[in-house]
Amino acid sequence: MSAERLPLYLGARAAVRLDDGPSLVLSAEGLAGSRVPLDRISRLIAPVGCGLDEEVLLACARRGIPVLWQERDGTPLAWLVTPGRPPRLGWRERMAGAVARSDWPARYGIWRSAQLAMARRVQEERLEGFSFGAALARGSYGCGVPGEAASTGAAAQDWARHTREDGSDPWLDALLRRTAIPLWLGRCAIGRWRGCALLLLAEHWQAIGVDAAAMVWTARRVNIGADMARCLALGMLEPGFRRKSSLRLWRRIALHDCAAVQHTAVTLFEHHKVAMLHLAAALHDRFHRWLLELESCR
Repeated sequence: MSAERLPLYLGARAAVRLDDGPSLVLSAEGLAGSRVPLDRISRLIAPVGCGLDEEVLLACARRGIPVLWQERDGTPLAWLVTPGRPPRLGWRERMAGAVARSDWPARYGIWRSAQLAMARRVQEERLEGFSFGAALARGSYGCGVPGEAASTGAAAQDWARHTREDGSDPWLDALLRRTAIPLWLGRCAIGRWRGCALLLLAEHWQAIGVDAAAMVWTARRVNIGADMARCLALGMLEPGFRRKSSLRLWRRIALHDCAAVQHTAVTLFEHHKVAMLHLAAALHDRFHRWLLELESCR
């Protein structure tokens, strides 16, 4: 099987020459040189100011390798394209080049942590001083109340089975305790909302022409959709527990009924789907801007 062709990004100070491989020999001041066979390159991306001589450009043109010049902020400036072979800047190819970088884990980890921290901070501000238990009890008409399931050992075990996600989240547990939202209830709702957010992201990506499969790289343990869904699910905490319309739905069910809680969580997500779609679009836009910056940093 032939190796996958990937985009080659050049740094602003890179020196490029052609050898008999045929390969491109890359070098920069203070760094060891490297060789990249032309047969492994899908496109060549160079920042403004990077010197590409005629020999390199002709070799790329003869093999149908598009050359893209970018401004320093990552904005495309000009293409060199072989006639009959228009460039296709697909998401899968862009993501393949991004996750293959040696600095991807560190850079993406910083971006992911920043998005999660922002989502958490917003919910902390919006739920400040709120008590779900008190709000629910004020309008309770004999339905399930927060302490009801906690007093039943079998119910607690059932919740532990259904709410086990990908490990505990100390921040979430602390917030649930401060707001008097039962842990099993909050964890279960967050789990449902993550699933709903994943489907919402898939809908959004399809609408804007992004291949959802390009956002998952199992071999490298990269799942952009799951990371985004984790942030988006937090965005449901305030509307899902504090608003009067949501409290009315929670009062109608027994909170120790796992199936009823899951159904109510999904119903609440659908009620706020338009707002969540705006959040998903904004999160994807932030990721796209970050990806452009990453592509321009060499």
